[in-house]
Amino acid sequence: MVKINLLPPEVRPPQPLPFFRDRRKIAVSLAGLVTAIYCLFAAHGLLILRRLENVKAQMKLYQPQEKEALKVQQRIEDLRRQKAELENLVQQRRRWSDVLAALDSALPREAWMTKLEVTPNGEIIFTGRTYTLAAVAGCLEALRSLTFLQDVRLQSVQAAPEDKAVLEFSIRSLLGEPPE
Repeated sequence: MVKINLLPPEVRPPQPLPFFRDRRKIAVSLAGLVTAIYCLFAAHGLLILRRLENVKAQMKLYQPQEKEALKVQQRIEDLRRQKAELENLVQQRRRWSDVLAALDSALPREAWMTKLEVTPNGEIIFTGRTYTLAAVAGCLEALRSLTFLQDVRLQSVQAAPEDKAVLEFSIRSLLGEPPE
């Protein structure tokens, strides 16, 4: 139904604005819009919860593997460190076969070595036996002639306990660079 008002505008009663005429429709539309937005947020929240559960399940799967990978990585680092130490030792090692060969060629025939001891501070102690003091002196001079021995000195000479005719001697020296 259409309403027609023939009164001049100055006398007409105030008319509600066209926007507020359909308050019910607007209220229902707003309620529907809010409900739709709420449903969208609820659906999005559920989707995020499912994704979170999937991520948690994957984390449970990968955490033991991560721990194992960290252990393996630590083992690799340990092995690399050991390799570096071994390479360093190989570069700094003494060739004892060369040292012993040089000692053997330098010693006189009348003397023989019974013990060779190397201390941690680089000192070497020769213990040997011979029949004469001249052979002890020859052994001392022969050891002094070796370039890789420094500060060669006679420590003791005494008769061997089991045979008084045999002299047991001890010579101390500092070990330098090995022979090439």
